[in-house]
Amino acid sequence: IHPNPLAEVCEISSDIRIQSISILDVSGKEIHAFKDVNSLVFKLDLRKLINGIYFAKVVSKNSTTEHKLIIQK
Repeated sequence: IHPNPLAEVCEISSDIRIQSISILDVSGKEIHAFKDVNSLVFKLDLRKLINGIYFAKVVSKNSTTEHKLIIQK
């Protein structure tokens, strides 16, 4: 994931095709979901989120990973 910290848009890339991405707040509540991504690279537009810490839950065929996102505008 880059850039991080980010202000508006970040890019998530993977060696394995990404199936879906969920954006979670610090309490673990899903605040946005990108379903049927089906790509090795995906750009997230997070302009609507306020400054803070979030997590991107990235699901691929064989794994699920979480990445910390820091939004600073």
